[in-house]
Amino acid sequence: MVDPAKQPGAITRREIQQEPDAIRESLYQHDHFAAIAKKIVEREPKIIIITGSGTSYHAANAAMYFLHVFGKTDCYSIRPSEFHYFIRPILDAKTVVIAISQSGESGDTIKAADIANEKGALVIPIVNEPESTLARKYPDTVILSKAGKEVSVLATKTYTCQLAIVASIALEYGLTSKKLSKEDYKSRVRELNMIPDRIEVMRETVQTNARKFAKYLKFLDRAFVLGAGPDIATAMEGALKLAEGSRIIAQGYSANEFLHGPITLADRMNLVITLIPPVVDEQEKDFIKIIQRVQQQGASVLAITSRIEDLPETVDFRIDIPKCLMEFNPLLSIVPLQYLVLEIAIEKGLDPDKPEWLTKVAHI
Repeated sequence: MVDPAKQPGAITRREIQQEPDAIRESLYQHDHFAAIAKKIVEREPKIIIITGSGTSYHAANAAMYFLHVFGKTDCYSIRPSEFHYFIRPILDAKTVVIAISQSGESGDTIKAADIANEKGALVIPIVNEPESTLARKYPDTVILSKAGKEVSVLATKTYTCQLAIVASIALEYGLTSKKLSKEDYKSRVRELNMIPDRIEVMRETVQTNARKFAKYLKFLDRAFVLGAGPDIATAMEGALKLAEGSRIIAQGYSANEFLHGPITLADRMNLVITLIPPVVDEQEKDFIKIIQRVQQQGASVLAITSRIEDLPETVDFRIDIPKCLMEFNPLLSIVPLQYLVLEIAIEKGLDPDKPEWLTKVAHI
């Protein structure tokens, strides 16, 4: 009998299950977050740039949302491979660059950080490895994600920790710069601190549904993941995980942007995953219309939602998650996607712990 700890996907499963405690550990760094926020405010930045590759880029995209909403400041997320072309011309001492890298060894991210440093910008790395190059180069401003060693090639717990950290930095910056009231700050910090508990509450149901749905979804070759607001980052990260872990060609889109061309591909050979916003607004109504339209075209639909009402009964697959503030929905909505990728991979006879031709740190 094969040792369960050595079965394909065992490492990935363990690391997904570690997410609540990893997020708690990340959030325990309040004093450091406040100190970093003070450094940012003292720079009086004209713009904040967030950069990272792969999964870290998706965390950067979420960070842009958090800084806009909580910090009410100009910010921009960009892949570090394009940093030289787009960002270098505008760098100066009034620029803050947040460089996100799980390993702290991503070559493009290190180059981007060094370019920013040479131009006098404040560089703030977010890494999981305390002895990494980025951590050693910028010891006064580095933030450790505290996720614990991540062995699987698929980034799971490091991603949710990155989200918790960039949300915390945005909240502290908003408070310190007086762009966020103390009341709003306290209520949002309280909500953020409840996220690990909510992940634990939904874990068993999410795992059960992911395992059940994977038996059908393993036959699909293509998928689209649709999100809105902060969950555009989730859509991109979910699509990346489907490609990396379960070898499904997938793309993430803003839900309404999907109508501008890609929807023509939504047929019976495709899965459309919809990340339904946790609020009642026009965007939610648009999601319902998109679901109905792609189903008419023959596509299967999987809805990840915290809402019971209004969702069409014809949805093929559904995974429920707890309600939370829309700002923090990405920390919850990514977890079902992680479990789904894990279970589809296992059904297909793949090992998501070490996908073929991938390494933990990407090199050319």
